[in-house]
Amino acid sequence: MSANITIDSDKEHLNMLMKFALVFICTTIYTYVRYIVYGNVNPTHLPVFLFNKSMSMVSVVYCFIAALHYGLFKSDISKVKAWGTASLHSAYLHILLSLSIFGTAYYGKFFDGSKLSLSGELIIFSGLIAIYCFWLINKTNYVKIYTLQILASLFIIIHLVVMGLSGWLKVAKWHGGLPPISLVSVTFAVIALVLFFRKRDKL
Repeated sequence: MSANITIDSDKEHLNMLMKFALVFICTTIYTYVRYIVYGNVNPTHLPVFLFNKSMSMVSVVYCFIAALHYGLFKSDISKVKAWGTASLHSAYLHILLSLSIFGTAYYGKFFDGSKLSLSGELIIFSGLIAIYCFWLINKTNYVKIYTLQILASLFIIIHLVVMGLSGWLKVAKWHGGLPPISLVSVTFAVIALVLFFRKRDKL
């Protein structure tokens, strides 16, 4: 029986890894097609600049899937935690990649001279608060987890709206008619927020 449990566990882990990989592959393909095939970004920027965009969307999609398991599918808590943990670690990577190229060359519209503009500071503030909320989910016994999930989703939405709203309104400039990654991501984030909000049980 022990051997069978181990085999089933190994299969489940492999299945989860394949699902993680599938989401990552889909977001990377979307990024490549939108920014390189139809856009004007040089393929030399794929390893960091574009990979960073892909990871930002991966993190939100993982959060969305965690919300599906939590608020809709009513899955085993281990699946919710697995997708939530994947979302958190993807966000960590997104932060590191962003910091590695953060400056006026890549993010000039968020600077006012040599300093961050108001939108730039709001983007950093909301992003870090969202990450902190997700990190707290596994660290606190004092706040209901669903409250942190709601707060994290709200700050993700703020982060994305401030970053991309101006581009969402210029539909004619969407590369290949494909919506900006920030718009796709905020759609997933809003749905996740609704799913987390509709089920308020403590995990």
